[in-house]
Amino acid sequence: MAQYMLASDKKSVKLFDEVEDVFNDRISNHFKACVNRILETNQRPSFWLTNSHYTMDPAYIRRFDLVFEMPELGEKARLKIAKRILNNIPVREEWLVSLSKQKGVHAAHLAQAARVVKHSGYRKPERIESEIDGILASLYQALGYREHKKLSKVKVPYYNPAFSNTDFSLDKFTNGLTRSRLGRICLYGPPGTGKSGYATYLAKSLEMPLIAKKASDLLDKYLGGTEKALAEAFDEAKQRSGILLIDEADSFLTPRTQAEQSWEVSHVNELLVQMEQYQGILLMSTNYMEHLDSAALRRFDFKIRFNYLTPDQCWMMFNKQLGRAKQHRFAATDVETCQPVLIKLHQLTSGDFATVERHHRVMGEELTPLSLLSGLQREHDIKTSGQSRAIGFM
Repeated sequence: MAQYMLASDKKSVKLFDEVEDVFNDRISNHFKACVNRILETNQRPSFWLTNSHYTMDPAYIRRFDLVFEMPELGEKARLKIAKRILNNIPVREEWLVSLSKQKGVHAAHLAQAARVVKHSGYRKPERIESEIDGILASLYQALGYREHKKLSKVKVPYYNPAFSNTDFSLDKFTNGLTRSRLGRICLYGPPGTGKSGYATYLAKSLEMPLIAKKASDLLDKYLGGTEKALAEAFDEAKQRSGILLIDEADSFLTPRTQAEQSWEVSHVNELLVQMEQYQGILLMSTNYMEHLDSAALRRFDFKIRFNYLTPDQCWMMFNKQLGRAKQHRFAATDVETCQPVLIKLHQLTSGDFATVERHHRVMGEELTPLSLLSGLQREHDIKTSGQSRAIGFM
């Protein structure tokens, strides 16, 4: 009807918003024919806007003269919009910069928050910023967003490649990636061995942003949602010229021969296609290398194993945790008591040391050589308690 009413108005254009409600798989064949006819006989220029084209039949898409993707705004654009909307509100520059780093912040959300704080009577920037944080957090929770991170700097745990026991020199590997800025790498091994820590270290060394995605960030309950989230993760890494880290890779790359549902195969296929086309640094980490699809393994340029700490690494980290630079700075009794016991714990990781340190910090206890050793023994026993237990039948 709009087409015919505006056919003679040479100055008008039409805009149809949220057309995903029209282009879906549930419409009748008769209605499909009507839509096709409308697209083919446009009387005036028309814009059709959709939040997702995944439900659109290819027959519809072929009938559009031009198809444009409108990607999410980058940090610079978000910062510019935030400054414009909050121009008359006293907030700090560093807070605006932090705000602009959040992908989920939209102009409409900021405008809504600005209207609220203008009537709040607050004058101090810190109080206004806190109020806006709260408004956005409540809004995102109601909208079902997975998370809304607090606008503050996140402290990254200290990482040193000297405390990673790998089958390939990490220093040599880092230097190679510094030159090429290209590679598909699988980091595998037991939990806590430094896989994610190395990804953060690599991004800092190369001065590139790290786009880290967990399974919970990418898996979607709706059909096609996971494939879309995977594609968006690779697109984000391309746009930001960053390093893409996909954690828990076994959640997406299980052997297709073992798949029980068609969508499981679709997840693997989508990720394999994205891996093949990606021209950047891709890191995928897993604790279960044996669970990965064979086709995925062939696509990795490097497969680096992160193993348990060697006895020498354990002793080095033991010194580090206690704030000691060298072994000889311990009392002779400490060395005699701790070192022989420590080097017999063959399944320790840097994560175990961090766990024991956090335990002492939470309890407000002093970290001593004997208390650190006792904590490490406890962590080691938990991991190994069932490994040597015999299994039989009566």
